[in-house]
Amino acid sequence: MDSSSDNRRSVRLLTAGVAVNSLGSGLYFPLSLVLLHHLTGLGFTTVGIVLTVATGVALATMPIIGTLVDRRGARDILAAALLLQMVGFGVYTIVRDPVSFGLTAVLVAMGNQTAKTTQPVVIAGLATGRSRSKLLALMRSMSNAALGLGALVLTMVPADASDSWFVGIALVNAATFGIASLVILRLPHGEPPVARATVAYGRVLRDRTFMRYTAANALSSLNYAALSNLLPLLVVVALHLSPQLSGALYAVNTAITATAGVPVVMALQRVGLSDRVSAVLGLAAMAIGMVGFGAASSTHGSTLVMAMIVAMVIYSLGEVAHSPTSTAMALDAAPEQERGQYQSAYQMSWNVGAMLAPVVFTALIALGPLGATVVPAAASVCAALLLCRKVPVSDSARASSVRLDVNDAKSAATQSHS
Repeated sequence: MDSSSDNRRSVRLLTAGVAVNSLGSGLYFPLSLVLLHHLTGLGFTTVGIVLTVATGVALATMPIIGTLVDRRGARDILAAALLLQMVGFGVYTIVRDPVSFGLTAVLVAMGNQTAKTTQPVVIAGLATGRSRSKLLALMRSMSNAALGLGALVLTMVPADASDSWFVGIALVNAATFGIASLVILRLPHGEPPVARATVAYGRVLRDRTFMRYTAANALSSLNYAALSNLLPLLVVVALHLSPQLSGALYAVNTAITATAGVPVVMALQRVGLSDRVSAVLGLAAMAIGMVGFGAASSTHGSTLVMAMIVAMVIYSLGEVAHSPTSTAMALDAAPEQERGQYQSAYQMSWNVGAMLAPVVFTALIALGPLGATVVPAAASVCAALLLCRKVPVSDSARASSVRLDVNDAKSAATQSHS
């Protein structure tokens, strides 16, 4: 990370913005369907369908958002995305019909997906090289810690809470988005955006290195999605155990991802491992941990619980090793002036697992615990194999470097003749 005081201030501001935003999200995510049901008065099925459609619409707009990031700057687009979510959660408290709810849900989903796309681009402007991986790890740890704190605060909501409780939660979440947006606007602009940035998605698709990273990310997303979709089915449906075990395992995951992110990345860097090797090792650990959940089902009682916890520790350590380093690889592979478009494509790959999870995992559970966990583990192994092929620089990054060298040469030649 840059040692200058301005850069340290920017990192502190970004950390504060992420923390405030994630704290509000921690209040919302654990009860999202229940909260929106109470706010709107609509049935759970209607709420679920509307949210799914809204997410699909938001994803379809990501190519446009990527171009806007390159033309307007990541900081401003991130702040706008947070403001959009602030407005959306405020409006949630007054909508009562499916159409108004649907339009509001689309705005919130667009803000959510845009923020996920632009935040790594903002981070890329604050750090380079190995410092970038550490900063990404720090932001992820801070986000998970604040999410966990928000979920902990949520436990104070009484079981027979009235609708006013849910209105309060929505308004608090809206306020955290507004505060986070104001904090983000205090960041420096960074590199000046390109007013007429080229629409480079054809180049993105032709970039073999970057598309391999993106394909690997899409495969790994299935294992990430398994944690919130398959694990509860495994514990409650397949093993007929209390949902409290699932909650305890999530607590272990949250504790590790909130505290171990930066130490793990720094430890991997100290022994000389590159981001690529670290990401591969992370994927391998996630695969072992996921299979471990299935293998633990052959035991009973306290042995089963301990085996599940060990599997979660392995899985979580793999997660904190893979997530920041793989994102850093994708950012490094993108030309600086087209990073928004590259990151929008990469962000879309994260949603593959989330979209497939409900259908895939409800079908896989019929195979039994071990059979069900082998599939997402195999997806991680395939992702690791895609990353194993070492390529020193991406096609587009190389082309960008050539363009910059040519421009520098022209500039030098002009100055020598003046």
